[in-house]
Amino acid sequence: MSRLLKLSRELHGSKPGRRIHTLGDALDFIDRDVPKDRRHAPHWRHSREALTKAIRSKDPVEIERATTQLERALRRDMAASAAGADRAAGDPAR
Repeated sequence: MSRLLKLSRELHGSKPGRRIHTLGDALDFIDRDVPKDRRHAPHWRHSREALTKAIRSKDPVEIERATTQLERALRRDMAASAAGADRAAGDPAR
């Protein structure tokens, strides 16, 4: 099954110990681990679209694009979470 195709590289989810190995793992991560209020943000929508395209095509280039897009979405969410935590703690540097 195409969902079992491996990403170009293993990625780490936002929860400790959460590893994302396959295209299916990545879609499941978006559906289960990304909070509903953020799941429809452009970076997550683009990730889902790229993953779906990679699953359909099985093309290594599309798999690399999907992996890279997922990395971007993860980084963006981690940066936003860190900034929000700093603001909540009253850190004036951010």
